[in-house]
Amino acid sequence: MTRLSCCAVAVLLLGVSACADTNRSITPPESIDAQLRQAISQTYGVVPIAPWATVFALAACVAIFTSLGAWVGAMLKRTLAAVPLLFGLAMPFYVDSGALEPTRFDGEAIWALAHLSPVYYAVGVLEWAFHGLHVTPEPVWVDLLVLVVIAVVAAILTLGRLAKGATR
Repeated sequence: MTRLSCCAVAVLLLGVSACADTNRSITPPESIDAQLRQAISQTYGVVPIAPWATVFALAACVAIFTSLGAWVGAMLKRTLAAVPLLFGLAMPFYVDSGALEPTRFDGEAIWALAHLSPVYYAVGVLEWAFHGLHVTPEPVWVDLLVLVVIAVVAAILTLGRLAKGATR
């Protein structure tokens, strides 16, 4: 089965909604939810328990990591320095996110450091949305709220830095 990117999921969702029954002017929420579940299951091969949480978490992750990458690139202004830095940051963020094992297994210091990473919150939301697992002690809505706040802050930082560079 082929895996699609997040952009492909958005295009797929638009296609599914465009192909909806045209006899009705408003699609009931139940059919939108069913279409969303089908689109995600065809894309990722897993039927999510909470499809809307999946969509919001993936959209927040795309916004966060795109904005942070653009911000680091604008701050460093050189590709040679940015690439090793981003790879060097990505590995600890992933290992310490709880995707491989709960961060509580690694001790209090690692668990506290994990809270600095947006990946920690994304793993908490996505594991709950797909499998119903609570892997973080925080409620899922807190994890999702933190992701949205980080996405907004990252976008503001990026736009501010890019605007500053454009005036020079």
